[in-house]
Amino acid sequence: MRQNFDELPNGYLESINNGIKTVRAFRGNAQAGKGTREEQLKRLKEEIQTADAIVIGGGAGLSTSAGLTYSGERFERYKPVYQMLLDMVKDRDYFVITTNVDHQFLKAGFDKERLFYTQGDYGLWQCSKPCHKRTYDNKGKVVKMLLAQGFVIGENSELIAPVLNNGDTDFSMLSMRIPSGLIPYCPVCGEPMSMNLRADNSFVEDRSLLSIRSGTKRIRMIKPFMHA
Repeated sequence: MRQNFDELPNGYLESINNGIKTVRAFRGNAQAGKGTREEQLKRLKEEIQTADAIVIGGGAGLSTSAGLTYSGERFERYKPVYQMLLDMVKDRDYFVITTNVDHQFLKAGFDKERLFYTQGDYGLWQCSKPCHKRTYDNKGKVVKMLLAQGFVIGENSELIAPVLNNGDTDFSMLSMRIPSGLIPYCPVCGEPMSMNLRADNSFVEDRSLLSIRSGTKRIRMIKPFMHA
């Protein structure tokens, strides 16, 4: 199985090449960001309402505009950008291509079958070997790992550590250990599971980029700007 897997074409290069061909094929329909912000938003709304299909390109700027960073009070500054974007396209024929690995599209409710995350996703596991091309949602087991360490999950899915009577965080109550029974193993070959991130050539890509029926759909390329 491993030998056959290694002989497969480079999925990343194949996806990039397919993406370039798609952009070249439809770049004549792309709309430049001209005019005032109000004019741009009006035009964007009109394009969404009249388009047969929509391709959304989401990068790091989208999460930054949502207030998500790797430091600071990110949850207090969070804006529902992903939810707002979903509300705009949920009734349309949409597809998302993203380099973001922060799981925000799935958390907002985007259809997994309409997502292609080129760099992987923190919310997915894969076989570390890897013996087969499939990813697995890891939320349920990750939550069990956190609870087993002594954390509490808040109403808004925030992570809460134990506190003392005076309100200070009591880190001594956290075991910082994961029970051996919760360590994830591949259901096929028994090897440990790993995060589905494009770190080396073991990355598993189990979704095709985008299937477009020639001549049957008109695709508008949109780049959302949701800054406050």
